[in-house]
Amino acid sequence: MSNSLRIQKAIQELRDEPVDRAAQNRLSAKLLRPIRRSMFTPLTAGATSLVIAVAVFAWPSRRAMAWGQVVQATLGTPRLHRTDFTKTAKGGEWTRSGDEWIEGNRTSIQFRLHPSPQVSPVTVDVRFDGTRTYRLDWTGFGVVSTTHSRHDGNESMARYRISTLLEDSRIKLDKSPTEVKIDGVNRLRYLARAGDPAENPKELISFAIYVEKDGGRVVRLEWFNRNGEVSEYSTIDYPTSLPPGVFLPPTSGPKVFDLDRDADLVRRSMAKGITVGEGNVLRAVIQSPSGELVVLWTGTPPNGDGSQRPKVVGNPCKGAYAPDSLTASRWKVNPKGIYRFDGQPLCGLALNLTKPVSGKISLQMPVLVPNRADPLRNSKGEVVGYRSKQVGTTTIKDFPIIQTMPFGVLGYMNGSRR
Repeated sequence: MSNSLRIQKAIQELRDEPVDRAAQNRLSAKLLRPIRRSMFTPLTAGATSLVIAVAVFAWPSRRAMAWGQVVQATLGTPRLHRTDFTKTAKGGEWTRSGDEWIEGNRTSIQFRLHPSPQVSPVTVDVRFDGTRTYRLDWTGFGVVSTTHSRHDGNESMARYRISTLLEDSRIKLDKSPTEVKIDGVNRLRYLARAGDPAENPKELISFAIYVEKDGGRVVRLEWFNRNGEVSEYSTIDYPTSLPPGVFLPPTSGPKVFDLDRDADLVRRSMAKGITVGEGNVLRAVIQSPSGELVVLWTGTPPNGDGSQRPKVVGNPCKGAYAPDSLTASRWKVNPKGIYRFDGQPLCGLALNLTKPVSGKISLQMPVLVPNRADPLRNSKGEVVGYRSKQVGTTTIKDFPIIQTMPFGVLGYMNGSRR
């Protein structure tokens, strides 16, 4: 799998667990000892036991230097700038596809990927200024938030970083480097492989690592296709300064939503709540940038067909979307991956209205109760919940609308994505 496709795949995997930094730190400490043999070190990350197999190599000097020392020399510098280059077509010209900037604990990663001529470019823009993270959402809008969870914090960059590649436990290096000259400077060139051929042969990656002959820092990476040709490459330099504002949200471009501020507005709305009946409480109404209106309550969740929808007075609904995370089917689909407020599961529907709304609205809320005659069962046939039935309606007047990214702010408030 090419570097670009791996990055594109990583976009879809941001909901996964983050890289275990404690395990990586323990690994680095082990590797800093100069040794001349392959080392197999068992590490524990949470409840999972990892077996790390790292190949080390002998340097052409009086003492051996472990791979961990190359990683430390590369990532331990005050500043680092990586530039990526790809080809959009076979035989085409090299184009700049992305940059990574690192200064201390601050990181900025920006990519524009072209998986194929038939697929639209994918833009990745994530920036961490040491406290807050900016990222370009898949919807095309920007979000900024304080680091506090695995998807909004600095860990959201983990799969794009040069450190992720260099610290990959699956890397195997040739023990004998080749001395080559690049731009008139002698470098040490190591051929490397990453991936587990037994696990997935198609994802076995072959690449070359170019290292300073004296300083031991990585200065270039090249990825090979199945024909042994260089399909992508990266250059790494170590500047004395970086462009101003590179770690901050862009000053122009997409609209940026502040999830810290918006989450506070949503929490206040949910804390007040308005009783609907039968244990149901209206908590918040959030409008997305595209105009979609998400109505949230606690109590009995609606069925997944969108028929038990709230109605906006004077504004007919063209349709309703019922996310699994907010409907009765969540108990069967993913009972652990639901949004909550004050320990209670959130229920809701997303409405597509005929006219735009703002400020406050009046709602006719459905009064729902569990339908004991219509149970939900899991794959084992066990009852995990009930579909609901509507027993009435309640009109709520002048309820305020919050303008933000509905599921972005819910994920932020709950500390993770589904």
